[in-house]
Amino acid sequence: GYLYKLFFDLLEAGSNAKEKKVPWIIFNVSDELKKEFLKAYFECDGNVRMRKTGFEIVQNTVSRELASQLIILNLQFGIVAQVHESISKPHLIKKTGQYIYSSSKKYAVVIRNKEQLAKSLWYLNEKERKLFKEYVSKEEKHSPTYERIPIKKELLKKNILRWCMGILKNKKV
Repeated sequence: GYLYKLFFDLLEAGSNAKEKKVPWIIFNVSDELKKEFLKAYFECDGNVRMRKTGFEIVQNTVSRELASQLIILNLQFGIVAQVHESISKPHLIKKTGQYIYSSSKKYAVVIRNKEQLAKSLWYLNEKERKLFKEYVSKEEKHSPTYERIPIKKELLKKNILRWCMGILKNKKV
């Protein structure tokens, strides 16, 4: 139908879950509309988790490209998120009643630690904000969580080598 054509042909959002991606137009709209897109995605494929290490806002997908694009959109609001890759087991999707028979890679875009979560409150509904406020009011009982940005080893080696060569070049002997 027309909606299919709109999303998959015109907006190039992918034709199945593994090919799903953020429509190109979302990267070219106002911040307010970007937030609305992220909130809508969160309402459909996101959740809030309480763990021993704290409160988390999670966006789930089986598309690696979509996970990367969600990271980029969050960064545009100063929110540093992480991607966690895992293998899903056959399971029932509660929201839709759909049963997934096969195992596949899945990605969780995770926002955690109080500083990052405080920037993300617009994601949450009233009940979830209340949970977050309770979490923030508690004293930390664990080591603080530090955000890590994954770096490819080859790139790291190349930059360290450049840095060392720069020091040697500028060193007066």
